[in-house]
Amino acid sequence: MTTIRRELRTKFEELLIVYQDRLTVAECEATAELLADAALELRGFKQTDEERPAYNFGLDWKLGHGQEVTQHDLDAANVIDQGPKMFEKAFGFGTLPWDSTPEWTNLRKFVAEIYSRDKLAFGNYIVWRATEGKYTGMSNKQIRLNPKVFMDTGWPEFSSAQAPGPQETPAAYKPYVADDSASVPNYLPKPNLRTS
Repeated sequence: MTTIRRELRTKFEELLIVYQDRLTVAECEATAELLADAALELRGFKQTDEERPAYNFGLDWKLGHGQEVTQHDLDAANVIDQGPKMFEKAFGFGTLPWDSTPEWTNLRKFVAEIYSRDKLAFGNYIVWRATEGKYTGMSNKQIRLNPKVFMDTGWPEFSSAQAPGPQETPAAYKPYVADDSASVPNYLPKPNLRTS
């Protein structure tokens, strides 16, 4: 039995004590088993413990409960830790209030996800904001005042500017040459002004 399943079963048994006068102990335990399986199934787990994937708990939880910590777990924890720090460093912020409100918590997750995909993304944003995006890029003050707008419009504006667009082929340049033929109406030849 996995730890999650055991915890759910214990919780359901505690809840079913209320019906103790109507259910026998065996019925109470069987109902708790069914409820635990149903709850795990709702979370997306399989029926048997062997097929059930490990729930994605944090690194602290895994270390505290004696679970195996893989390199993938360490890399994920490093990205979650380093992403916001690199964001602050690239933009020149001091320490931002990352978990003070739900908006800031969402920005921390957003920044960590961007950092996991591209380590230089924040520096590229700063360069873009100073050149091509000088009218559409968000300033540090705007980001600090409204992090949700940065996630919804500020960063997508930068991403769309960085995405390769359709390649335009330049039109073939042909210099204009005046036609001195008789096909041009009212054509008069240039008079020769040079006298030699």
